[in-house]
Amino acid sequence: MSYSMLLAPLGAISRWQLSKLNGKLVAFPWFPAGTFAANILGSIVSILTVALEYRLEVQYGDFDFWTVGSIRAVRIGLAGCLTTVSTFVSEIVKFLKSNTNHAYPYMYWTLGTAAAISAFIYGLAVYSM
Repeated sequence: MSYSMLLAPLGAISRWQLSKLNGKLVAFPWFPAGTFAANILGSIVSILTVALEYRLEVQYGDFDFWTVGSIRAVRIGLAGCLTTVSTFVSEIVKFLKSNTNHAYPYMYWTLGTAAAISAFIYGLAVYSM
């Protein structure tokens, strides 16, 4: 667990930098593009580590402690700090309180995009053997 703390600042700083994109889309100024990008990138990193761990297990069987620890440190530290549920939920609540019709499209786009990309990446890892 301590190993993942070394990667956490990279995820947090990346998220902070991406937050500067919020409100910058000309066509959709209400859309928090930075939060969306951070959540999607974090989801991609997370599913890549899951897929990598799966492939290593299938190909090599039992692999060493440091390999597993490194993969999980990336997932917990980097991806965990890059994606935060609290910001996502607070933005949805903000949209709901403002009586706009933006909450549900934002929620569906974020969750749908993350799920579709994750299914694709994991599918490649499992079925491309």
